[in-house]
Amino acid sequence: MKTLFLVVMLWTAVCSQPDVSQTAKLDTADAREAMSIRDDLSNRQEKMLKIHKGFAYTTGALLLCADGVGMYHFISMLREGHKYRDMLRAEGIRNRRTLQTEEIKNIWNEKQSQTERILHGGLIAAGTITYATTATIELSLPRISDDPAFLRKVQIHRDLFYIHAALMAANIGLGFAESYALSRGNHGAVVGLGITHIIAGFVTPIVIVSSGLAYR
Repeated sequence: MKTLFLVVMLWTAVCSQPDVSQTAKLDTADAREAMSIRDDLSNRQEKMLKIHKGFAYTTGALLLCADGVGMYHFISMLREGHKYRDMLRAEGIRNRRTLQTEEIKNIWNEKQSQTERILHGGLIAAGTITYATTATIELSLPRISDDPAFLRKVQIHRDLFYIHAALMAANIGLGFAESYALSRGNHGAVVGLGITHIIAGFVTPIVIVSSGLAYR
């Protein structure tokens, strides 16, 4: 009876041992599935990076065009205003400040000036939309690489993003401030804000492009 009990226990132990080959097959299948998921994420990230770059270059181009139009608008108003100032000087008119203030308002409200303003604003609006889209894509991309060199590039790209985001906000604020100064005929504010706005406007797309070059 004791011998029979030992035989039964031994048979139960043998039958309860896992199938090594079956376990190996399961491990291999899990590994393949994990690799497939990783490859799929990598492919998706690569596609999103291409879209991100496309929007970034589009943003840079729109902002540069807006800067060009804005600078032309500013210089044309400046020339017209200075031509009027020189005429007043030639005629020997004193107390020219009030007349110059009114002339700045008139130049600002001219049809050509407002057309250039609308064109500039439209390009800025389009650039801002593509900029926001670019930033949203970048912030939503998963980080699937732990390579220190890659992470360093990501950090540089992110740091430059904070800089050009601040410049974008500053440019919008400068634009509204300059428009207000023009509507009030404030010559000093118009010139100071205009020059600052032009410089910040051209620096912004340069920083945007530089942030993209960080991945090279």
